[in-house]
This record gives sequence, structure tokens and C-alpha cells, in this order.
Amino acid sequence: MLSLLLHEGATVAERSERRSTDPADAATGSRSVVSGDIWSLAWDREHLGYVIISRAFEDFVLVWPASYVVDEFVRPSFIVEDSDGQKLATWPTRETGLGKHLLFERRASALSDGEVRRISASLDADIDPEVGWATTPAPAGFDDLLVNRWHEWCFNDGHTDDMEGVYIDERRLSACGGSARILAEVFSLGPADARALFRGEQPITLEQAQVLGGRLKRDPQEMLGGDPTERFWSMLADPEFKAEVVSAVERAGLTEGEVRRDAARDSYALAARDDGHDRARQKLLDALRRIGT
Repeated sequence: MLSLLLHEGATVAERSERRSTDPADAATGSRSVVSGDIWSLAWDREHLGYVIISRAFEDFVLVWPASYVVDEFVRPSFIVEDSDGQKLATWPTRETGLGKHLLFERRASALSDGEVRRISASLDADIDPEVGWATTPAPAGFDDLLVNRWHEWCFNDGHTDDMEGVYIDERRLSACGGSARILAEVFSLGPADARALFRGEQPITLEQAQVLGGRLKRDPQEMLGGDPTERFWSMLADPEFKAEVVSAVERAGLTEGEVRRDAARDSYALAARDDGHDRARQKLLDALRRIGT
């Protein structure tokens, strides 16, 4: 079922270009993520499948796996017709949580929010929701394959595999008597690299944290904090940015995780402390458009 081609036969990047001829449309043309809508999923230019949104939260969505492939209209799915008149099967008993960064494009609507809630409540109460259940038995191993595949995507958080290390909190470090100058001395860095570590734009290893703690005669935990770019990571998860992310992946030949990492770090490096949501959002768009150019 997994393929480098979308259902309509175009790559994710090609669909992104087809959807928008104006780069600004990535920011202005996105739709809200609404319960009952059908979305395609994509990661690293690969089409992953379709889902019906069962419930949307700020950072993630609960979804029912769905398929337009007739051979997959099997139990325990039910069949529904979307707003374009196309039939699809969906598996409400296989509901899972996914990061919004996997959402690529809203395909159509399938159910109202009220219908989704009714079906969910009926299943929770072990009551038949009286939907058009598929009657064809699933082939041997189909259910395990379905669950395993969606389980894998459930753990995709949009980050790269190299996100190891810890981050300096500049306020805490300053309170411990540290500075960018001391970082430059301890780690033999130039001013720009030392400043990047000081602001938390780049991580340091646990071993480096121990060395720094020894230099300042402080417990390393007193000067460390969370990844300060996390705010931008979280904003990038909104599907309004997906087309720009895909375009940057195409231009730069990077993975999607690498593009998201670089855009978040670039935006954080240029952000003022009092940047509001709109300014932060524009910095992310600008950062994405610089990647690979």
C-alpha cells in the first residue's frame, strides 16, 4: 500500500506544486483540521495513505485509517461516500494519534462532527453505530499489517534521528557565572559558534556539559534547559507549512526532518524575545524558502 506515488499518480512534491503556484498560498490557503474531513498523509515525499479526522488537538490529531482502494473495503471497516462522491473504507476501531506534521492535503469531507462523535461514542459503549460495515472478510495477516504500519507512524514526531544532546539555558548559565566568552574558551570556539551554544541554537553533549560544570564549579543541570527551538518545531507541525516544507526538501535534497530542524533553528536564531505568533510564523516561512536556494 505504501508508495512513492499519490493515489492520483503524482509525487507529493508534484501535488504540492500543482496545488499552489504562489508560494504564499502555503500560508494563506490552508484549511482548519476539522473532525470528519479526509486528509492525505505524507512524509519525506512519500504518500502514506488517507485518514478521517476523528478529533483535532493543538499538537496532534486522532484519526481513523482510510482507503480508496476497493480491495481494502474489508472488515472491520465501514464504507462511506466522500463529498466528491468517491467511496472509501475507514477503520474506526483502529483509531490512532498522529502528529499534525504528517497531514499533507485535505482531500474531501466524509462525515459531520456529530456523526464522528456518535460513532465513537457507540463503539466506546460497545453498541453497533449502525454504519455500512464492509462484509468482505479481511485476508489473513491484513489486520496485523494495518496496525503495525499505523503504529510506526504514530511514533513519528517530525524530528531527525540526530537530535541528541542537551541545551544550555542562557539565563541559567549567566546566573552560574557563565557566558559566551567562557564557552569559547572551554570548547575552543569562534564567537559565532560560542554564541549559538550560549543561546541554545545548537546542542552540546553530556560530556561537554560536565566539562563546563567543572569549569564553573556548578552542577551541569543548573545551567541546562529544554530545546529553545521547540516553539518553532511545534508551529511547523501545522499543515499550513507542509507545502513549503516539501518544496524545501525538493530543492535542498534533505530529509523532511532535516528541513524542519534547520528552519526551526534558523527562525529561533533570528527571533526577538517579544515576537508574536504572526512574526514567528513569517520567520518560519522565510526560513523554509531560504533552504536550498
